[in-house]
Amino acid sequence: MQAWELQVERVDNGFLVRWWEEMEAGEFVEHKVVFESGEVDFGDHLALVSCLRFITEHFGLQGSKHDEMRILTSLDVNA
Repeated sequence: MQAWELQVERVDNGFLVRWWEEMEAGEFVEHKVVFESGEVDFGDHLALVSCLRFITEHFGLQGSKHDEMRILTSLDVNA
């Protein structure tokens, strides 16, 4: 089952995305993904782009390069 609620949190080293997934009736597992900014120029921006890309893929909204309404990131511009 896909989780339809994500929590995004700004942390010291980037961004944290967490959500709960129901495995069996009444049994839940917490998932966490950290998008680290690293020690590079614009590291926070790159971490945010990766975080937003993860969110669009999680919800199935990424589309293809032929979709007129696809969500672009700065990494897609040169593709």
